[in-house]
Amino acid sequence: MEPRSDEGSVLRRDGEKDWGVEGMSETGRMRLYNEGLNDLEIGRRLKITRSAIYVWRKKRGLKSNFPCGGQRLNKDKEERRMKLYNEGLNDTEIGKKLRITPATIQAWRKSRKLPTMYVRGSKYPDKERVVLSYLKKYGPSTEKELIANTIITDNDIAKLPRILFDDIECIRFRGRGSKIKAHVLFGDLLYGKIFALRGDPRILDYILERSPLKNLDLNQGMISSVVQRYGRILDKARAQELVRRAREFQRRLGEGVK
Repeated sequence: MEPRSDEGSVLRRDGEKDWGVEGMSETGRMRLYNEGLNDLEIGRRLKITRSAIYVWRKKRGLKSNFPCGGQRLNKDKEERRMKLYNEGLNDTEIGKKLRITPATIQAWRKSRKLPTMYVRGSKYPDKERVVLSYLKKYGPSTEKELIANTIITDNDIAKLPRILFDDIECIRFRGRGSKIKAHVLFGDLLYGKIFALRGDPRILDYILERSPLKNLDLNQGMISSVVQRYGRILDKARAQELVRRAREFQRRLGEGVK
């Protein structure tokens, strides 16, 4: 029977340690450690005991990656975890993607005071939760923006207003009457869709930034027409606030205030 060192490695006849495959080498252990795996997880990967990894780590003065302690992640690993979290994945899903335990992700999330993405008994599957998470973080978005930045597809978009009716609103800009007038009022928003969380105050700034309202001559006669047309799409109160913000922008621009 071949003798074993105190670190769990097999000793060759010349007295040198034989780690076998690359994963059993010093470099392999350090790579797994730097990925954020704790002693138990590294041991499972390398098929050796947790205590062997513990001794190896202590001799090198390395801090524990165990959830209760934890080591500060480097920028790349932090960004990978945060990216998956922002996509709406829960602890288990992130763990599967990164091949680490859900407990490790849970501890990382709690240390950053991030709420859980898992809702017990949630009525929404993964894709819908991803949309809600994205709209909460980034605010109102168009169809193209949601498709480009989340996991949903063209086919999913059509189902969102029905599935998430209680949580989001889908704002459609349609031309009624003269198409020229509709284009003057809505600009590039015409015939498009904007998805936003219900009650999200950012929707007015989003529309104002992308509509031609800031460049229109909003005199008293024009105001009533704008409020009426936008009121059909939003509601009268929000349409009036939109016009007020547009006029305020024009006033500040005229005064040379950025």
